[in-house]
Amino acid sequence: MGIFMGLKKWMIIFFILIVVSLFYVMELDDQIRLDQLQNNLEKIRHFENIHPIKMVVIFFGLHVLMTSLSIPGSIVLTLLSGTIFGVLKGTIFVSLAGTLGASIAFLTSRYLFQKSIMLKFKNQFNNLNIMMKKSGNSYLFMLRLLPASPFVLVNLLMGLTSIKIRSFVWITFVSMIPGNFIYVYAGKKFSQIDSLSEILTLPVILMLTVLSSLPFLLRITRSLLHRFERSS
Repeated sequence: MGIFMGLKKWMIIFFILIVVSLFYVMELDDQIRLDQLQNNLEKIRHFENIHPIKMVVIFFGLHVLMTSLSIPGSIVLTLLSGTIFGVLKGTIFVSLAGTLGASIAFLTSRYLFQKSIMLKFKNQFNNLNIMMKKSGNSYLFMLRLLPASPFVLVNLLMGLTSIKIRSFVWITFVSMIPGNFIYVYAGKKFSQIDSLSEILTLPVILMLTVLSSLPFLLRITRSLLHRFERSS
């Protein structure tokens, strides 16, 4: 049984390596660059008009692939969804795909690369584990709300904690929606920007500022409720 499980593990790792290799061999990383997508924006829109379901499947698959394998560039797809699908549908698609990809990365970290990730990010994990023991699953919720929080690293390190997969999934999905909405909204001007920094217009900056303050407001609110319960 042990030999079978070990073989199964290495087969999964081998499959992951093949998928990553094909991604770069097919130069998909080059096709998902901001300038490339902008140059082909009219073709993408035309394809979405003729084959809307195929467009959703392709977009969803690429987003899940890049998120689950920690391949850079998913932010560009998030922005693209705003101009292709609109704010509402784009936010839903990005949140679902991001949650699925994050969950795959979480499970990969927990069952395949636990030791190597622990060695590489030992200090970060220790800090995360302390906060998880102190604040519970709500700490993951607060991390997801922070725009500056390292999304990829959180996925991997959470796989090393004792959090249950179902808790990780629903917290990730719910807490990602506000941030995704902001970036999908910013993507409405996808064709007009020359760099990712240009998405930081005044409305987007204001929304990100409010979003960044939410974890601290939630912490203060929770602290006040605890004090009120003790006093009563």
